[in-house]
Amino acid sequence: MKKLLYVFGLAIALVACSEGEKQDVKKHAGFTLKGKVNNPANDEMIIKFPDDRTDTVKIDEKGEVLIEGTVSESGNIYLIHGGEYIPVYVQNDFDFSFATDGANYSRSFQFNGQGSAAN
Repeated sequence: MKKLLYVFGLAIALVACSEGEKQDVKKHAGFTLKGKVNNPANDEMIIKFPDDRTDTVKIDEKGEVLIEGTVSESGNIYLIHGGEYIPVYVQNDFDFSFATDGANYSRSFQFNGQGSAAN
């Protein structure tokens, strides 16, 4: 009986560990865009999606911003900050970053990572 309980406990532990590994492997289903805004005009960035949805994300005290989203089809989203905007081409498997300056927002964008070549 003790051996049966031991085997049963071991089986439960193995299943629990494998479930934890599956959760770690999960990746965001949409796109991920990490940004750095030097000299931000304010602490918000507005994202306008092709389907007319909008979202607002906070720019933290280091000037960093994280934008995650999904699009029904590949296309441009618009990143709006300080009265200026820039179109950014995204598709759901893109994972890239940008750096810009709030004082020269739309003319100082630099992209890196998967998806940067399209921009």
